[in-house]
Amino acid sequence: MKKIMTGGLFVLAAVSQAGTMTWNFDDNLASMEDGSLLGQNGSAASGAYEFVDDMINGQTARVLKLTRNQVDNAANPWLNMSNPFAPNGGGTMLNQYSIVMDVKVSSDGDRYNSFMQTDLTNTSDGDAFWDSSTSVDRGGIGISGDYSDAGNPLRFSGDVWHRVVLTMDLTQPAGNSSGWQAFVDGALQNVVQSPSGYGVDGRYAIGSALLLFADDDNEIKNMNFINNLQFVDRALSANEVADLGGPTAGAVPEPASMGLLALGAAALLRRRKA
Repeated sequence: MKKIMTGGLFVLAAVSQAGTMTWNFDDNLASMEDGSLLGQNGSAASGAYEFVDDMINGQTARVLKLTRNQVDNAANPWLNMSNPFAPNGGGTMLNQYSIVMDVKVSSDGDRYNSFMQTDLTNTSDGDAFWDSSTSVDRGGIGISGDYSDAGNPLRFSGDVWHRVVLTMDLTQPAGNSSGWQAFVDGALQNVVQSPSGYGVDGRYAIGSALLLFADDDNEIKNMNFINNLQFVDRALSANEVADLGGPTAGAVPEPASMGLLALGAAALLRRRKA
């Protein structure tokens, strides 16, 4: 099903003066804004990549399927997302940003599944994982042994579609409510209290690009599916993430609080790196 871009993502740019890039994976890796392509590691010919149809909330969507290489990590399928945005947060890198992903992750494979990797050589540990352990304090998304907020029953589950939103504001103290955060289907799932290497221009800051579904020692589930990807050069608020809600077959919806600004907003351009 061909997905049509709504005005909402551009409304977000209008309200925040932030940059936004989006991908919808309708048989290609081109962005909706300017056609820029996501890079790939691994080979489509080897079965690492495949566009397939899947059902999301009762609707058919064309999605990208990534199949893990069980033997050779260097041949694993990960995506390389170029960073078109100017440095922010007072550093030389992107220190305030959000990543929105509609994903389905298989339950089988390694205990962990890496969602993002800031080390472009992929020789370091990934920077945001789903820990699929059923231990009481596990089953969520995080890093540094912190995968769920105390008392929060929300988790990430395998083999079903979820909308994951990762927000970073590295100018805030670690553990702050607007620092390292993971949301699942519009609700806050985890605020990482003491992420290793945290801080402006530190481990989680983005330079020229970001890898998705990459990890140095193959901590990846057997399959990752992705339907929507959005990259924003600021940390979305909890209310904005709640407005995004859960996964959809179509494009990421506009936040409800911004609906009145939709008319004419599609003509606005995102801020690009000088």
